[in-house]
Amino acid sequence: MDVVDQLMVIGTANRQVHMYNLSNVQQAFRVTNSTLKFQSRSIACFPNKRGFALGSIEGRVAIEHVDVKDKNSDFAFKCHRTDPKKHPVKVYAVNCITFNRTTGTFATCGSDGAYVFWDKDSKQRLK
Repeated sequence: MDVVDQLMVIGTANRQVHMYNLSNVQQAFRVTNSTLKFQSRSIACFPNKRGFALGSIEGRVAIEHVDVKDKNSDFAFKCHRTDPKKHPVKVYAVNCITFNRTTGTFATCGSDGAYVFWDKDSKQRLK
């Protein structure tokens, strides 16, 4: 669960995401299924309240938007994995996602003990 101003998003165990406007918490204004195939582990709202990042136990992060008209901008990417050239590839859960309120970039922390910085707008890992 995460809250930014009047937007609250909740990731449930059955892979659903409930979105609430805190001025009317009696009913979710939107309920959607996660685009990720496995259970959600972490969630964080964009600082501009237009969407959220959802992390899973499969080492993936989905970038999803609140407004249906922005759905074409949604995407997911792999992270927190060992080098794909090494076999077997080990996959780690995404335990935490945190956005920088000024720049809009975000960090993910995984069960591998690593933290990585990302830019969702350019869809790139930051170094």
